[in-house]
Amino acid sequence: MVLPNVSVVIPAYNAAHFLGQALESIFAQTYTEYEIILVDDGSTDNTKTILEPYLSRINYIYQPNKGVAAARNKGIEIAQGRLIAFLDADDLFLPQKLQQQVALFKLHPDVGMVVSGWQLTNEQAEIIENVELWHSLPCLDLRTWLYWKPVLPSATMIRRQWLEKVGGFSPETIPVEDVECFLQIIAQGCKAIWCKNIGTVYRQVNSNSLCRNTIKRVESLELLHQRFFGRANLPVEIRKEENQVIYCNIEWSAWHLYQNGYKSQMCDYLRKSLNCTTQSAAEISLNWIESFTSYCDGEKSQLDTYQLTLSIGWEQLTISTLAIRQPRVSVIIPAYNSAKYLADAIASVLNQTYTDYEIIVINDGSTDNTREVVEPYLNRIRYFEQENQGVSATRNRGIYLARGELIAFLDADDCFMTHKLEVSLVYVSLNHHHSL
Repeated sequence: MVLPNVSVVIPAYNAAHFLGQALESIFAQTYTEYEIILVDDGSTDNTKTILEPYLSRINYIYQPNKGVAAARNKGIEIAQGRLIAFLDADDLFLPQKLQQQVALFKLHPDVGMVVSGWQLTNEQAEIIENVELWHSLPCLDLRTWLYWKPVLPSATMIRRQWLEKVGGFSPETIPVEDVECFLQIIAQGCKAIWCKNIGTVYRQVNSNSLCRNTIKRVESLELLHQRFFGRANLPVEIRKEENQVIYCNIEWSAWHLYQNGYKSQMCDYLRKSLNCTTQSAAEISLNWIESFTSYCDGEKSQLDTYQLTLSIGWEQLTISTLAIRQPRVSVIIPAYNSAKYLADAIASVLNQTYTDYEIIVINDGSTDNTREVVEPYLNRIRYFEQENQGVSATRNRGIYLARGELIAFLDADDCFMTHKLEVSLVYVSLNHHHSL
């Protein structure tokens, strides 16, 4: 028996209306060494009836509803192909999609992921635009994935070994589980390249559902970045960009909220971004407007700046922005199983006579109740979690995150005396003056 080279995995949940077209687009491929694995994720529509004519040509799996991540993972688990291609049930492959991607894998044996361009259509399959991101994002390296996330599963083919290496898709970050999975793969050293052809029809359906998903999406993106930068062994050059990556993604989340009518939440997210930048108030406000304008350009629409500034909470946001100034001192507290002492350590900083500081607490994979201890302080500190990496790596991460000109370290089981920062700053000022 000859095993297929490519396994096409289709997760399907109540998508009977589109499934036949998705399958026919695979049968129409110029490349034929494939298998189709369709995972019915507990559909309650007539999916099974629609699939009856195709059951002899596909591997049909039914499971109770567990979500798209689990459905894709089930497909990967039983796949026989060395290459995995994903196709969402409401999308289509263009006829040469598989052939073009497989050819690139043969040409580049060191490549683990190939991404095609896609054609964006509405629910009636009317073309909106062709998406060819290789013009603006020629290199699919880790930095590109972090800042821009050029992710569309239906346009992507991956060597199965890479998906197995990272454990597939996590249900914890739905609906951005695909972003997290691909980020992990690239961070593990997988090389990705573009297939510079339009290979997929990406159909935008159910805009109401997408709108309802907005809050979940931005919350999941936030969790994704916390988990990503909490990983051990990140390249130093990527670690140093944590503030900027988080800032840019919070900014995008704010725009996404604005576009879907969540004006108050947009302001909340923009306010969060103030903790990740050293720009002046004028630069921050201008950057927000410029970024929103550029995102709207990508959507083929125009930003109404006047309406934006009338958004609920915008006036208070402006006041917050004008009031912001960078702290002179960043106090870094690495914490590992120090819940018993951590509150006292934080309180000793909050009680300082010198007040121009920020507090950065990094939970280094604690297994005690550290997170619960910091809860009452979250509006007064910057709090991060990571896999256990040791105190050196934890302090280094704090340095990369710091916005202050000066760094002060405080172990979680120690405390500052009330005048500690004030006295230290006197000596810093004296020495700086003498050095002049």
